[in-house]
Amino acid sequence: MAFDIGSITAKIELNIKDFLNDLEKAKKSASGLGNGLSKVGDAVTSFAKQASIASAVVGTGLSFFLKDASQEAANLEKAMITLDIIAGRFGESGKKAQDTAKNLAQELKIGVGASAEGLQNLLKSGLSLDKAADLMKRFTNEAMTGKSPTISLSQAVQNLSFAYATNNSALGNLSGISENFQDIIDRGRASLLKQGKAASEVTDEMAKYQGMIELTNLTMGSAERFAGSFIDTQAQLEQGILKLKIAIGQALNPVLNELIKLVLSS
Repeated sequence: MAFDIGSITAKIELNIKDFLNDLEKAKKSASGLGNGLSKVGDAVTSFAKQASIASAVVGTGLSFFLKDASQEAANLEKAMITLDIIAGRFGESGKKAQDTAKNLAQELKIGVGASAEGLQNLLKSGLSLDKAADLMKRFTNEAMTGKSPTISLSQAVQNLSFAYATNNSALGNLSGISENFQDIIDRGRASLLKQGKAASEVTDEMAKYQGMIELTNLTMGSAERFAGSFIDTQAQLEQGILKLKIAIGQALNPVLNELIKLVLSS
């Protein structure tokens, strides 16, 4: 079934814009309140009709779809704001970090929210933004070749960033990293000592990063080899549905926000 996400979301956004304008007028005039709320009803009705088409395509009921869309949009907003904050704390540009998350999401087919949260985890572990972005790409290769079939590619890559930051070997094994983190750290330390580093200079974090680079060198280029495979097209489908939900959620949430403000002020 052909499905034009852009057309549906454009119509929704137009309805929302009209709604917000009418609501603003209604708040300024008692006599205009009835008309404003009437327009609210019209906008919500039109939105529901368009969103019901979307929910039919992704196979969920309308109420569940709208709730999920709202939550996905909120999650993305939270992830991007938090990434901006965390990047600044570690001396990185928040804007550059957000742009990196968007670029990685497109390249790796993992979603902007997952990409942003993955970068957050890696920045918190002490990596620079460039190293964090490189590891996200390497984690995608590992997930492609070794993740459990019970989780999505997006979730696996996000899991690996968290596993790296917390040395969670069980989560790493589920998501595509087959070695325990202590073994990765030992491998990295041995490599750095062989390169001439003094033992007193080699921290666990340095060793972990070196060990992870050497481990992930084994699967470099795997994502490209999977192009067109089931796991690749499945990831594309998942991201298409996610983008649709976020687009509709981003149109819906400002309406919910205004309605909540109206209730609180009454």
